[in-house]
Amino acid sequence: MPLVSLPVTTIELPVSDRRSGATVVKQKARYHGLNINQQADGTCSVLMQLSVTQYAATEAGEYGERLTWEGVSSYPKTLVADNNTAVDPQSGAILYILVSSETVLDFVKQQYISISESSWHDFLNSRPEALALQGDFFCVLRDTQDIRIRFLIEHHIEAADAMGRFT
Repeated sequence: MPLVSLPVTTIELPVSDRRSGATVVKQKARYHGLNINQQADGTCSVLMQLSVTQYAATEAGEYGERLTWEGVSSYPKTLVADNNTAVDPQSGAILYILVSSETVLDFVKQQYISISESSWHDFLNSRPEALALQGDFFCVLRDTQDIRIRFLIEHHIEAADAMGRFT
């Protein structure tokens, strides 16, 4: 029987431009891998490996020529998914991010919330919607689901971009 050629696609998303004065550098993040790590206490975290490629911006603000000189062309980026982020337990969509011990970002509304009088877990338990910790969510997926995770990867890159992780 002949070898079947499968439609293999890459995950590459535009992310925020880098700016220095009037100079604009366009960027795209490309997914390379995902590692789920489980600590001794059972909690999980996920490391997502990306590379960010840089391009000259055209006068119209579009992607121009890929920048290829040393130190400018591309750089590695690792994103972390862990229990400092709360997600929708059905879809994995990011809902809340613990920014500091006293501040939470409502990711959907893009609003910061002070939690100085409570803990992260108290805050999450006070919310009306169902929530799961992101690291735990990935552990459960690892153990129980036969799913396509492209949406989760793309969503995580977009969330990191919205938080300024590429600028």
